[in-house]
Amino acid sequence: MIDYSIALQHIYPDIRYSDYALEDLGNGSKIVAWFYQNGAQPTEQALQDAWDAIAANAGKSALITQVKAKMEAIIDSGIVFNNHTFKSNFETACEINIAKESGLTILLIKNSSGSFVSFTQSTIQELIGLIGVMRQVCCSNAASLINAINGAQDQEAIDAIDINLGWPDVPYNPN
Repeated sequence: MIDYSIALQHIYPDIRYSDYALEDLGNGSKIVAWFYQNGAQPTEQALQDAWDAIAANAGKSALITQVKAKMEAIIDSGIVFNNHTFKSNFETACEINIAKESGLTILLIKNSSGSFVSFTQSTIQELIGLIGVMRQVCCSNAASLINAINGAQDQEAIDAIDINLGWPDVPYNPN
């Protein structure tokens, strides 16, 4: 059981909590439904508002988690450069940057299929730049979606947000 009493305290800080009763939110979660302010039972509307706020916040949290997972999956899908696909996750970006900083004239970078591809300093810089652009496109889209989710005033507004829009192609191909 998930206890939402802490969330309720943030929404209604002046409310004293006692006498627990449980209300099913329809998704298997239970919520502490009865609380008292100044020793009086709140109105049905106040309870409904609290339930709606908590359900909306739970819906927002779930959707934000999906946005973050989608962003990571797209970043991990890679980038197409010179007819090869390279991973574009943080670890690979660091490896590519370390190779660039080595000062060697010819650099070997492993592509997504495990083969090594030869690069010059200038082409490796171009790849690093494209990985940076792709990651920023993903981060910017995720931030926009999360801002929209956090700004949604009710479940209908949350449901209207399509988290599949605004992402780059998978794998990212800037050409």
